[in-house]
Amino acid sequence: MGGPGSSRWRDVETRPVPEDFLSIDVRRLARGKLLEPGKLFYWTWPLDGKRTASIFVRAEPRNLVLKYTYNGRKMEYQVGIERVATYRGGARPLFKCPSCGKRANRLFLWGDGLFACRNCLGIALANDHQTPIERALRQAGKIRERLGWESHIYAARPKPKGMHWKTFYRLSERHDAYMRRADALFLESVGLPPEAADDSAY
Repeated sequence: MGGPGSSRWRDVETRPVPEDFLSIDVRRLARGKLLEPGKLFYWTWPLDGKRTASIFVRAEPRNLVLKYTYNGRKMEYQVGIERVATYRGGARPLFKCPSCGKRANRLFLWGDGLFACRNCLGIALANDHQTPIERALRQAGKIRERLGWESHIYAARPKPKGMHWKTFYRLSERHDAYMRRADALFLESVGLPPEAADDSAY
């Protein structure tokens, strides 16, 4: 495996994706209340249905201590935790990458046996590998999921209970814009004019 910034990782088509690596996600740790100082636990990944990989983690006030064996080498080091204020009040935790020191939600285990952030390892985002049509449909799907709508475009489109109408209209309009973009891109790909789209579908 080439190191961080390796030239063979620069093209999106050949760059690795998050699923190629074992990773730890600070958001999942926070949801599980595993960042509280004094917490001791094993973080485990399934490998092939029969084997697993795991690391031992100890939570301290401003960092996690990771302890594991990688290719016969015993590894033990700290990963910093920073808490960043949110606009709603409170704070959300972020890792400090052991390699570059930048903040990150996820760290990935790579060939040298250390965890590092996506930028250090040249990991492509999932949607970097998608076509423009797939990206538009993915964004529309995320909005439908947030609004609790069924997955197909002809389903009813109720406002979620408790959501302000202004927010609902804004998300609905954004959803429809993504769907119109996906339609226009598809029609372009098959040689038809954009006006051939059926806007009444949404």
